[in-house]
Amino acid sequence: MNRAGLAMIEAESLDEVKGLCVYPMISGEYRSAFEAMTQEVFAGEPRTLEFRMIGLKGRPLWLYTHAVPMRDEHGAIVSVLAITTDITERKQAEAELAGQKTMLQQIFDSSNVGIGLVDRQGCFTLANRRMAEMFGCSMEEFIGSDYIDHVHPVDREKARLNLAALVGGQMPAAEVERLYMRKDGSSFYGHLTAKRFFDPQGQEVGMVGLITDITRRKQAEDAVRQSEAKFRSVFDQAIDGIMIAEVESKRLIEANTAICAMLGYAHDELMRLGAADIHPKEQFPAVVEAFEKQVRGERSLAREIPLLRKDGSVFYADVNATPITIDGKHCLVGIFRDITERKRSEEERERLAKAVSIASEGIAVTDDQDRFVYVNDAHARIYGYAPEELIGQSWRNITASYLVPLVEQELAQTLHRREIGIWSGGFVAVRKDGTSVFTEVSANARWNSQGGYLGHICVVRDITERKQAEEKLRQSEQFVRTILDTVDEGFIVVDRDYRIVTANKAYCGQSGMTCDEVIGRHCFEISHRASQPCYEQGEDCAVCRVFESGEPQTATHVHQGPDGQVLHVETKAFPIRDKTGRIISAIETVSNITEKHLLAEERLKTQKLESIGTLAGGIAHDFNNLLQGVFGFISLAKLSLDRKERAAAMLEQAEKALHQSVNLTTQLLTFSKGGKPVTKVLSLGPVIENAVKFALSGSRVDHKLIIDNGLRPVEADEGQLGQVIQNIVLNADQAMPRGGIVTITARNLAAGGDLPHGLARDCVAIEVRDTGVGIPTQDLDRIFDPYFTTKEGGSGLGLATSYSIIRNHGGEITVRSEPGKGSVFTILLPASALEPEDQAGRDAPNGSRRGRVLVMDDEDIVRTVAGELLRELGHDAEFAAHGEAAIERYQEAKNGGRPYDLVILDLTIRGGMGGLETLGRLRKIDPNVKAVVSSGYSDDEVVSDYRKHGFTAFLKKPYDLFALREMLDANLS
Repeated sequence: MNRAGLAMIEAESLDEVKGLCVYPMISGEYRSAFEAMTQEVFAGEPRTLEFRMIGLKGRPLWLYTHAVPMRDEHGAIVSVLAITTDITERKQAEAELAGQKTMLQQIFDSSNVGIGLVDRQGCFTLANRRMAEMFGCSMEEFIGSDYIDHVHPVDREKARLNLAALVGGQMPAAEVERLYMRKDGSSFYGHLTAKRFFDPQGQEVGMVGLITDITRRKQAEDAVRQSEAKFRSVFDQAIDGIMIAEVESKRLIEANTAICAMLGYAHDELMRLGAADIHPKEQFPAVVEAFEKQVRGERSLAREIPLLRKDGSVFYADVNATPITIDGKHCLVGIFRDITERKRSEEERERLAKAVSIASEGIAVTDDQDRFVYVNDAHARIYGYAPEELIGQSWRNITASYLVPLVEQELAQTLHRREIGIWSGGFVAVRKDGTSVFTEVSANARWNSQGGYLGHICVVRDITERKQAEEKLRQSEQFVRTILDTVDEGFIVVDRDYRIVTANKAYCGQSGMTCDEVIGRHCFEISHRASQPCYEQGEDCAVCRVFESGEPQTATHVHQGPDGQVLHVETKAFPIRDKTGRIISAIETVSNITEKHLLAEERLKTQKLESIGTLAGGIAHDFNNLLQGVFGFISLAKLSLDRKERAAAMLEQAEKALHQSVNLTTQLLTFSKGGKPVTKVLSLGPVIENAVKFALSGSRVDHKLIIDNGLRPVEADEGQLGQVIQNIVLNADQAMPRGGIVTITARNLAAGGDLPHGLARDCVAIEVRDTGVGIPTQDLDRIFDPYFTTKEGGSGLGLATSYSIIRNHGGEITVRSEPGKGSVFTILLPASALEPEDQAGRDAPNGSRRGRVLVMDDEDIVRTVAGELLRELGHDAEFAAHGEAAIERYQEAKNGGRPYDLVILDLTIRGGMGGLETLGRLRKIDPNVKAVVSSGYSDDEVVSDYRKHGFTAFLKKPYDLFALREMLDANLS
């Protein structure tokens, strides 16, 4: 053992330790470990051990030993070398540190303040038990939980912002009061102090925070605030004014709302004043003396103290003042009662007493036995007595005997119900001299504070003259009623609620009811048999317009009579006003105009028959002229068979006449709404330009086109629309025989502008303006009538056809004109949101290949002509008279390997299957069948929208070689 080892165990020399056994010196709890280490070292394994032992002089030691085996030259272990270090001081330091740590942990855990450490993500990494208990969690649940999750939802956003500011370094520390939430959902208020936390190396590891439960303090503060608020509320809601002032300085230190209102100051304004500022200067010494007496307790109430308002006016108050001490200072609390109203009431009472005594109406007061205890002069005068003669008498003595039981019954009911309110009525009274007087009495029962009956206050008015006037008025009304009931025109008076106030016999007779059944009911219940006013159902109501305008009004109605027949009536309404000019009711006269209406309808029918006769005559005239040409030229052709050129010329003239007849039938179909348009999306510019140029070809009249950029397309029949523009432009041309300019404009119109009724969408407006002779005013309403014309040789169908075409397109056509200044025709068409269809190349067919065509038509002549035309064009043609035959032939041709390339189907077959049904059956045989619908009448949806129904084209009858070829070229190319 070296010297260091001897010093460790407190030995003086090596001799002192020779032969010494160390086991007894080792603390008992380490002996087994030391023995085990020794055995392992002798087994050949180096070992280390920290252990405790007692030195030779009794000093406790902590030693660290590293032991290794020592071997001889043969490798046998003969001893153990121990290198020992004294670690007593280190162990003592560790023990002291552990003790301090234990003490700190005890302090940490026993603190009444929650202490916790959160990392930069806001999760708890350390907390004392108080922190976990505060949130109702175990330590295992709390460590690792998110701080924000423990904050009540109302404060979470603020807490999240504060935490982010701490983490980001924007704020070094935070101190807030916040609402937190326990695990069970309950909440508590906590005071949080938090700051950033750094490790010994200066690295930020999170935030350390202290949370103190301040719920009781907050509750106490709330209670104090509520108490203060309650006191302040009572203080401010007091009816009387309350003011506190210092006795020495006479400075005002508090005032309630009532005294502020009395003085006319805002609270802050009043608090800047002293007592001298709120009393008249000349009277202030007397006021001070009165308040000093109250301070000394000599007098509790100071009466009629003058006070000075902000506006300089003076009022008086009774003041009850009490001395108090506030913060060691002597103060005076004064309660101010404004006696202005009381003084005014006293003055008013005096004036009232005087007024009652001289009032023109009788005023009386009775006691609980219904005896008069007070009557004014007017009351006594009404009944013919002196006032003193009525005192002590009962009201029964001056009331007609037959009315006494009725009044007593009414009085008994009032007493039973213990009513305070007024009851009134008209009574016949008896004067002192025995004569009768009509009176109107209003009585108000009087009760004492215990509910005992004290009598009545009665107001009596002599209405004898009014009664006499009413009788005269009644007789006058009866006279007027007699006159009204002899008039055969209905007469009613209607109030603002549309209830019938009065009605004469004629009106009641029209309704089939008695006057008692009519009066009091709504006028619309009687006239229209309806449960709501007629104006709410869209009808014109003269009475309603009177109430709105204040002017007389007229309206016509259709009523159902009592026996179910339809009645046409004319109503006239006139306002009835009160003295202020306010309309209170309306007089309405009701005239039965059914016969007049029927006569007008008959006249209209006659006019329509005349128009039809004119139309029929015009058609017959035009067709006779055209047929004359057809027959004449065909006859001439027969006579010229040996001269081929002349015969061909005659036939060409006959064909032209037939074309004109086709144009006439087209116009007639269009006018009759039979020419339903075959529409597609069009750009109007080219259509307008082509129609105008065609109409003015060879004319002395020039034209000017103004078409807006971006003009909207329309869905229209190009041919029909072109015909309309041609007709109008031709009219303009004929209106300017000496030449001129026709101006045609086209522009877009947005919905919601000045559009005619029925056009509630975007439109395109086409305007044709000329500078011609104009249209006479008397003819403007007739220019769209069929066969009406002012032109020599004109048919009168042009504008009528144009009107029908535009209406069939869902549009409007109007005209403005002034003789000598020209005319303006305006066409409105609904705009389309679709793109125009490509019309390029429509007039340049590519030429059709030779094809097989099946023609279905029930007319033999049509089949014959169609066959000849098809063969002339180089196609094979076969025929069917009805749908069943067409289906059979189509099936046979398909089965035989020679299918038809095209079928032409007549839309309407008399007594058989028409074109639409036939196509449906053919499509089942051949889904790719190509079919053309043919018809001479276009008022059918199939024709106007043939593609929708599966047809590829429409062939309008009558058609010639060129129309047929154009259709075939388009569909067999």
